[in-house]
Amino acid sequence: MRRWRVGTISMGATLMLLGVVLMCSQLFDWEVSSLAFTWWPAILIVLGVEVLVYIFTSKQEKPVVHYDFLSIVFIGFLGTIGIGLFLMSSVGLVDEVKGAIHSETTQGALPKVEQQVTSNVNKIVVQAGHNDVELTTNTSDSIHLFGSFESSFLKKGELEAEDIVQVTNAGNTMYIQLLQGPKRNGIQYEHTRFHRTLSLPVDIPVEVQQPPNDLSVSIDTLEADWEIEHTSQAVVDLGESVNASVRVESFNEQVGWDVQWDKEKQIEADQSEQTLYYKEKQYGDGEHTIQFNEVDRFTIEQVGTRK
Repeated sequence: MRRWRVGTISMGATLMLLGVVLMCSQLFDWEVSSLAFTWWPAILIVLGVEVLVYIFTSKQEKPVVHYDFLSIVFIGFLGTIGIGLFLMSSVGLVDEVKGAIHSETTQGALPKVEQQVTSNVNKIVVQAGHNDVELTTNTSDSIHLFGSFESSFLKKGELEAEDIVQVTNAGNTMYIQLLQGPKRNGIQYEHTRFHRTLSLPVDIPVEVQQPPNDLSVSIDTLEADWEIEHTSQAVVDLGESVNASVRVESFNEQVGWDVQWDKEKQIEADQSEQTLYYKEKQYGDGEHTIQFNEVDRFTIEQVGTRK
């Protein structure tokens, strides 16, 4: 008579269960990982039931359980994997892995922001925080912010205006702080990148703090002074009607090499032994100024009418 070894039925039932799960996942588009995480303890239940059935059905007074060690090792291996997956799931690692496998980049439009500039504001400070931004001008009394985003985890419609910019009035100054895109740390670093255009009224002085490494400035008309702090590269597009003097200060003597400057000179730099180079070019009557401080590379793509 063939001896029953505990574990044989359990291994067979386990193989059948795995086969059914895989087949159903193909036929009904089930998510195999979710099913496996939910039902893997059934393997241990089947093995326990088999042990109890063997003991109760044994005709021996003191039944000795004989195990199919190969089957037990196989079941133990699956059980260990199951426990490991459960622990990973409990600390969020499973979701991280699934996100890394199925990650894709979402592109969409940013929510448009429009805010009126009150009559008492006589200066606008843009705190770019090294974010991508193109600065332009408009003839209204409002600021306008629009653009697009790319994200590896956000979906369209999840961003709000307060996620991309913060506008604060302090006395006679309006502060516009451009916020960093949301990010998420884990096995795979996930981030959001903004591509923004900020349009400012032409008749209010502007100061740009912490501009991005590559700054684009497009000005159709200008009725106030602009000052921009240190940036690696600045590209300026000036409309035909702009009446302004473009002034650049740089430690790089070759800055703006492709621009025919009206004035060039060396000036003393505060708290530095480096030579600071000053260059200036006038468009129209030069009534207003666009000042770039400590720029490394600079060019003017579109020139206006020169006086």
